[in-house]
Amino acid sequence: PSASLPPPASLLPPASLPSVSQLPSVSQPPSASQTPSSTVLPPWSSILSSGSSIFHHVPKGARNEWAGLVHEVFSAINRDSACLRNWLLCFMLPRCVLSSPANGDRLRWREILQLVRGRIRRWKSGDVMGLWSDHLANEVIRAKRHRGRKSPDTVRSSNVRRAKRAIEAGQFRKAIQALTSDGLATPSCEIFPEMLAKHP
Repeated sequence: PSASLPPPASLLPPASLPSVSQLPSVSQPPSASQTPSSTVLPPWSSILSSGSSIFHHVPKGARNEWAGLVHEVFSAINRDSACLRNWLLCFMLPRCVLSSPANGDRLRWREILQLVRGRIRRWKSGDVMGLWSDHLANEVIRAKRHRGRKSPDTVRSSNVRRAKRAIEAGQFRKAIQALTSDGLATPSCEIFPEMLAKHP
């Protein structure tokens, strides 16, 4: 009988290929935006229940720095998606860096740029909890300013602003939802079961 030639390497079954554990590992340098391991981050409940009034656009002069920061945070999640700390930092990032001031003043674009770039530098230096404290204090001021101001006229004005932003972004469905919204419900024990039923 004639001898048969061995199959080429490209046709070998996958079982003959080296496993992931056999591949050489590449060490990842620590990211400058990672906080020290001793820093205790807030729990999920605190992060998700905090306000999220952020700038609608990242200032042009800070977009490269912001993109690098987002890349670092998502790269950490990609390396270890089971690490709760990586996810907490991901949800804290926009609130810490892009939170809009609650003093009611309209900032000029240069002031917004300086504010955002300063926060990015603080995040990279490891001052994450300092930024989080500033964010919480900012939301307390915002809550005091808007307390008792949810009149029908206020809700309608807010809906119109949200609809205009959605139309500018090409999100017409969100614009319709904004115009037909009755506003945010006041947090209470009666509202919680209803929200839980809608969003289990």
